[in-house]
Amino acid sequence: MEKISIVLVDDHTLVRQGIRMILEQEPDFQIVGEAGDGKEAIRKVSELNPDLVLLDYAMPGPPGGDVIAQIKRFNRADGYILKDTAAPELVSAIRSILKGGIYLSPSISKILVRGYQGKKMPKFPKSPYENLTRREREILKLLAEGYSVKEISANLKLSIKTVDAHKNNLMKKLDIHDRTHLVRYAIRCKLVEP
Repeated sequence: MEKISIVLVDDHTLVRQGIRMILEQEPDFQIVGEAGDGKEAIRKVSELNPDLVLLDYAMPGPPGGDVIAQIKRFNRADGYILKDTAAPELVSAIRSILKGGIYLSPSISKILVRGYQGKKMPKFPKSPYENLTRREREILKLLAEGYSVKEISANLKLSIKTVDAHKNNLMKKLDIHDRTHLVRYAIRCKLVEP
């Protein structure tokens, strides 16, 4: 029996291990690789050419939509499933996608239908990083590199009050409350070198 090759992409090792355990119970599924971020995912997919990629949309690093667009250049299938999905639905979704279908979790389907009925396109969840403005991303990077608010203010030719407001906004959006965690987050997002 020819096995279906799968690459798992999630920045949480435990999540990848859990999904691996579920999928390896299927005799025709084979996990051929794993990745912890978008850049690594793109590299692994181009190297391994799997039948299917299971990817966490909201990860640090490049926005999920960009990663998906790059992976789709290798002719990957479409599907969107939430992390709280039960194991049998995950397996069913994979099988549906491999037959050429498009799979959406029921809750996502509802969002699409409501959006269509209301003539508005639905908004899919974004990663916290994607919710940052260009200026907030710039300030996040400078803060993580060790610059003070005063130095950033001088560097960007903004008032200290404005830089402070951007800093507070980005910390609120990322749900980070101190500089140490901000630096760790920036390292995970590959904005700065560790």
